[in-house]
Amino acid sequence: MRSLQFMPLRSLAYQQGYTQTELADAAGLAPSTMNARLQGRSTFRAEEMQRLGHLLGIAPADYCKYFMPSEKRTGGRV
Repeated sequence: MRSLQFMPLRSLAYQQGYTQTELADAAGLAPSTMNARLQGRSTFRAEEMQRLGHLLGIAPADYCKYFMPSEKRTGGRV
């Protein structure tokens, strides 16, 4: 089952026509590292948030909405 974490970020990227590989390139990450970030297995670093925020038009004040996990890592409900 696909993780529901980072759905606002995934949705915004999809709406703007970006693939996960393009997001990885923009953030300066390997595609596998971007996948780990989007799966919640590792956290976004500040410089990655800034690069992706610039690409996608995300204001710094909204970073927590897009770059923080949207579900608990324990698998429980929010």
